[in-house]
Amino acid sequence: MKLVEEKKSLRKKEVKELYKELAKTRNLVANLKKDLAFGKLKSPQKLVREKRKIAFILTIIYQKMAEKLEKDENNT
Repeated sequence: MKLVEEKKSLRKKEVKELYKELAKTRNLVANLKKDLAFGKLKSPQKLVREKRKIAFILTIIYQKMAEKLEKDENNT
């Protein structure tokens, strides 16, 4: 999946789904780090991409939580 398409699909997900995706990606990063240490990783760029994906997921989660908080404050 291309990066732009992946970002669009992540933005559409709910916070719970994003946390599941975050856990899955963190697990993948841990495995990639292990492979890198043992010299099995052919492309270290994959590790960099997955770390950026983690940062992007966290950004989306924080944005959604801020939107919800702002909406709740406006309703009271």
